[in-house]
Amino acid sequence: HQQLMRFRARKQKLAFVVDEYGDVQGLVTIEDILEEIVGEFTSSTATDASIEKIAENIFLVDAAINLRDLNRRIQTNFSVKGPKTLNGIITEYLENIPNRKMCLYLSGHRIELIDIKHNQVKRVIIYRDK
Repeated sequence: HQQLMRFRARKQKLAFVVDEYGDVQGLVTIEDILEEIVGEFTSSTATDASIEKIAENIFLVDAAINLRDLNRRIQTNFSVKGPKTLNGIITEYLENIPNRKMCLYLSGHRIELIDIKHNQVKRVIIYRDK
Protein backbone atom coordinates (compact mmCIF):
# COMPACT_ATOMS: atom_id res chain seq x y z
CA HIS A 1 0.00 0.00 0.00
CA GLN A 2 2.83 2.39 0.86
CA GLN A 3 4.62 1.80 -2.44
CA LEU A 4 1.40 2.34 -4.39
CA MET A 5 0.96 5.68 -2.61
CA ARG A 6 4.59 6.62 -3.39
CA PHE A 7 4.04 5.80 -7.08
CA ARG A 8 0.94 7.97 -7.07
CA ALA A 9 2.55 10.92 -5.27
CA ARG A 10 5.66 10.88 -7.46
CA LYS A 11 3.77 10.02 -10.67
CA GLN A 12 6.06 7.02 -11.20
CA LYS A 13 5.26 3.65 -12.67
CA LEU A 14 8.29 1.61 -11.66
CA ALA A 15 11.01 1.37 -9.03
CA PHE A 16 14.13 -0.67 -8.38
CA VAL A 17 14.15 -3.08 -5.46
CA VAL A 18 17.40 -3.00 -3.47
CA ASP A 19 18.64 -5.06 -0.55
CA GLU A 20 20.21 -3.77 2.65
CA TYR A 21 23.59 -3.38 0.86
CA GLY A 22 22.16 -1.30 -1.96
CA ASP A 23 22.44 -4.10 -4.52
CA VAL A 24 19.65 -4.11 -7.10
CA GLN A 25 17.45 -7.18 -6.59
CA GLY A 26 14.77 -6.47 -9.15
CA LEU A 27 12.16 -4.13 -10.49
CA VAL A 28 8.60 -3.50 -9.32
CA THR A 29 5.95 -1.81 -11.42
CA ILE A 30 2.64 -0.28 -10.54
CA GLU A 31 1.06 -3.15 -12.48
CA ASP A 32 2.80 -5.68 -10.19
CA ILE A 33 1.29 -3.99 -7.13
CA LEU A 34 -2.18 -3.73 -8.65
CA GLU A 35 -2.09 -7.41 -9.68
CA GLU A 36 -1.29 -8.31 -6.07
CA ILE A 37 -4.39 -6.43 -4.98
CA VAL A 38 -6.93 -7.32 -7.69
CA GLY A 39 -5.40 -10.32 -9.50
CA GLU A 40 -4.12 -10.86 -13.03
CA PHE A 41 -4.89 -8.34 -15.77
CA THR A 42 -4.41 -10.80 -18.63
CA SER A 43 -7.32 -12.38 -20.42
CA SER A 44 -8.08 -16.10 -20.12
CA THR A 45 -7.11 -16.74 -23.75
CA ALA A 46 -3.57 -15.50 -23.12
CA THR A 47 -3.29 -17.74 -20.06
CA ASP A 48 -4.69 -20.78 -21.90
CA ALA A 49 -1.97 -20.52 -24.54
CA SER A 50 0.86 -20.62 -22.00
CA ILE A 51 0.79 -24.39 -21.32
CA GLU A 52 0.96 -27.12 -23.94
CA LYS A 53 0.73 -30.77 -22.96
CA ILE A 54 3.47 -32.73 -24.76
CA ALA A 55 2.89 -36.14 -23.20
CA GLU A 56 1.51 -37.59 -19.98
CA ASN A 57 2.98 -35.44 -17.15
CA ILE A 58 5.19 -33.44 -19.56
CA PHE A 59 4.32 -29.82 -20.40
CA LEU A 60 5.80 -27.02 -22.51
CA VAL A 61 5.26 -23.88 -20.44
CA ASP A 62 5.66 -20.16 -21.05
CA ALA A 63 7.92 -19.13 -18.15
CA ALA A 64 6.03 -15.85 -17.67
CA ILE A 65 3.08 -17.81 -16.29
CA ASN A 66 1.82 -16.93 -12.84
CA LEU A 67 2.74 -19.69 -10.35
CA ARG A 68 -0.79 -19.87 -8.91
CA ASP A 69 -2.16 -20.52 -12.39
CA LEU A 70 0.53 -23.10 -13.10
CA ASN A 71 -0.10 -24.94 -9.82
CA ARG A 72 -3.84 -24.97 -10.46
CA ARG A 73 -3.71 -25.99 -14.11
CA ILE A 74 -1.18 -28.84 -14.02
CA GLN A 75 -1.21 -29.68 -10.30
CA THR A 76 2.35 -28.61 -9.48
CA ASN A 77 3.36 -27.40 -6.03
CA PHE A 78 5.59 -24.36 -6.55
CA SER A 79 5.68 -21.94 -3.62
CA VAL A 80 3.78 -18.70 -4.19
CA LYS A 81 5.32 -16.88 -1.22
CA GLY A 82 8.22 -15.37 -3.18
CA PRO A 83 8.40 -14.75 -6.91
CA LYS A 84 5.06 -14.74 -8.72
CA THR A 85 6.16 -16.23 -12.07
CA LEU A 86 7.93 -19.39 -13.16
CA ASN A 87 10.74 -17.28 -14.65
CA GLY A 88 11.08 -15.48 -11.31
CA ILE A 89 11.30 -18.63 -9.20
CA ILE A 90 13.86 -20.17 -11.59
CA THR A 91 16.02 -17.04 -11.51
CA GLU A 92 15.79 -16.86 -7.71
CA TYR A 93 16.73 -20.53 -7.37
CA LEU A 94 19.75 -20.19 -9.69
CA GLU A 95 20.71 -16.83 -8.08
CA ASN A 96 21.48 -15.45 -11.52
CA ILE A 97 20.02 -15.17 -14.99
CA PRO A 98 20.76 -18.36 -16.92
CA ASN A 99 22.55 -17.85 -20.22
CA ARG A 100 22.25 -21.38 -21.63
CA LYS A 101 19.93 -24.34 -21.72
CA MET A 102 20.03 -26.47 -18.57
CA CYS A 103 17.97 -28.73 -16.33
CA LEU A 104 17.17 -28.26 -12.66
CA TYR A 105 14.89 -29.67 -10.00
CA LEU A 106 12.46 -27.33 -8.27
CA SER A 107 9.76 -28.41 -5.84
CA GLY A 108 10.30 -32.01 -6.90
CA HIS A 109 9.79 -31.30 -10.60
CA ARG A 110 12.43 -31.60 -13.32
CA ILE A 111 12.51 -28.39 -15.34
CA GLU A 112 14.35 -28.13 -18.63
CA LEU A 113 15.14 -24.56 -19.74
CA ILE A 114 14.76 -24.58 -23.50
CA ASP A 115 14.37 -20.94 -24.55
CA ILE A 116 16.31 -18.07 -22.97
CA LYS A 117 16.26 -14.61 -24.56
CA HIS A 118 16.93 -11.06 -23.39
CA ASN A 119 17.96 -12.12 -19.86
CA GLN A 120 14.75 -14.08 -19.30
CA VAL A 121 13.71 -17.69 -19.32
CA LYS A 122 11.01 -17.76 -22.00
CA ARG A 123 9.95 -21.42 -22.25
CA VAL A 124 10.57 -24.56 -20.24
CA ILE A 125 9.56 -28.18 -20.23
CA ILE A 126 8.17 -29.37 -16.90
CA TYR A 127 8.21 -33.06 -16.04
CA ARG A 128 5.52 -33.23 -13.39
CA ASP A 129 5.67 -35.79 -10.58
CA LYS A 130 3.42 -38.73 -11.26
